[in-house]
Amino acid sequence: MVEGTSLEEAFSALTAAQGTLIDIVTQRFNEALSRSDQASIERFFKIFPLLNQQHEGLTKYSNYLCRQVTDNACRSLRIAQSMSKSDKRYAVALADSFSELFEDAARLIEIHQPLVERYYGHGELYVLVEILHREVCVQQRRIFQELLSSRVLARRCKKAQDTLIKGSLTDRSSTGLRGNSSSGNLYATQDPLIETKEVDAILEELALIHKHAELYFRFIKRRVNDDLEQSKLSPEVKASRITELNQKVAVCELNKDMQELMSYYICLEEFFMVESVKKAVELESFEESSPTSSLLDDVFFLLKKCLRRAFSTASADGACAMLNHSGSLIEGEFARASQERLQRGFPTGAMMDHAINIMQGKLQSQAEQERDREQFVVTLNNLDTACDYVDTLVTALTAECPKRFPGCSAQERGKLEACLANVGAAGARLRSLSSAGIGQLCASAVRPHIKAACDAFHTANHQLSEAEFAQLEADDGLRPFIQQLVMNLDSLLNSFREVLTAKNHEQLVALVASEITQLLEKAALKTIYNRLGGMQLDKELRYLIGYLTKVASWSIRDRFSKLTQISLLLNIDSISEVEEICSANQSSLTWRLTPAEVRQALGLRTEFKSDEIKKLHL
Repeated sequence: MVEGTSLEEAFSALTAAQGTLIDIVTQRFNEALSRSDQASIERFFKIFPLLNQQHEGLTKYSNYLCRQVTDNACRSLRIAQSMSKSDKRYAVALADSFSELFEDAARLIEIHQPLVERYYGHGELYVLVEILHREVCVQQRRIFQELLSSRVLARRCKKAQDTLIKGSLTDRSSTGLRGNSSSGNLYATQDPLIETKEVDAILEELALIHKHAELYFRFIKRRVNDDLEQSKLSPEVKASRITELNQKVAVCELNKDMQELMSYYICLEEFFMVESVKKAVELESFEESSPTSSLLDDVFFLLKKCLRRAFSTASADGACAMLNHSGSLIEGEFARASQERLQRGFPTGAMMDHAINIMQGKLQSQAEQERDREQFVVTLNNLDTACDYVDTLVTALTAECPKRFPGCSAQERGKLEACLANVGAAGARLRSLSSAGIGQLCASAVRPHIKAACDAFHTANHQLSEAEFAQLEADDGLRPFIQQLVMNLDSLLNSFREVLTAKNHEQLVALVASEITQLLEKAALKTIYNRLGGMQLDKELRYLIGYLTKVASWSIRDRFSKLTQISLLLNIDSISEVEEICSANQSSLTWRLTPAEVRQALGLRTEFKSDEIKKLHL
């Protein structure tokens, strides 16, 4: 430096030298970029921070990496476009292009992040990611346009929507079992554009693309967030940059295109579910060795497949939409097909029914009645098993939520929980249908036998002489109508045990027990007894309870507690025992008789005077 030069001149000289150096480094860096000289590129990239040109260096270096992303994306798209439809990868060719694009960008970030952090410091990775992401949005747009064109998504969705609008869920449902129809194709439709097998393949591709996009979004957010956390930037600046990144991701072209993709996915997935369930109803068949029909397995296989695919997209909104559609199908098509079958009733084949049918011109052959009985029972089993399937499906999907949607907001988590609960509620609807069907079965097949026995009980003599009581003791201690009732119940319940599911059979036994107690209580309170008659009632009641206890897999005595207590009162020697019995059982939860009912029961004994009964302190 020349002696006497002013400080201003020295500063100007240094500034000029810095500018010259920046120009030289920039020129050499550009030359290295044009030659794709990786070693020189990295050498000059390291110099920019020393010249206080961090942003310039990062921008140029990021643009250089963008060229690699562009070249690879173009090559991948050309391969997908030239692929033959007979190629095994054709159905996911564009999903592969998306995947390679995202993986390429992620790989470049992963490789060059240490270089940026070492020479530019923590907190600067944001610039590189932002520039790379802009290029990813540009390249994915080209792939997305090819997806829309080659998969004809807009036209497919329009046709799918038109089909759903035109056809109600029951228009094509044939609710009769068709035997073993192995020739039917569950995925067959007439229009090739919405042929369900092809739609299924497209749905797999769309789900895969959205999954890759979500993984890419999570990756860049995590990398930038981790880098900012290690920087010396103020908390305010860190939060500002994270917010800025999230906002840019929310409005970027990639996110917009993925939202459009999900709208196509939801439309086609709903169509696929509805059409496939309709076809499952049409092609329903059953095997004699199976307690359920093909409808059950077909429907829940489809629901499980579609819901797992929806969850695989990593879109909480997409998963919620398909959960809602699934609940609607369970409560709609599946429940309706089952309800229509149950409404036909369970043919008993009784002569009276046969005579009525002849009078109404509805003569039904024995084979038709047998088919309707099988169909009724199979439908009950379908409903019972479907309830278990729904519970299992909801439990499995609930367990998958944290893994599939790790970064979802509290609002999204609440929506998922509500939609899963709606599917569970659809299962409860099936349970109520199943219970109503079991009640119908009990009323048709079992109640007439119970009513006949109770009618016989009501008309029988319950004021037995010593000789009559002794004769009954000699003849197994039971009157014919009780023996006949147990014999009929045993035959019916054993036959139903072979064809009903365990839960359905238990429910039937419970209803039978309730039916017996209800009718027998009424009959018992309309009859007059002497002490021997009361003893006979107690004996027959114990026999009946003993039989039902053996048949049921749970304690059935509680259902007979009121009837047992009536029998107890009819067996006492003197009316003075009543107050002792009532006081001993007054605090017991199992004592079911009110004071009025106690007096009513005592009034049935011929030996007890009404004045004495009225004087009782109960």
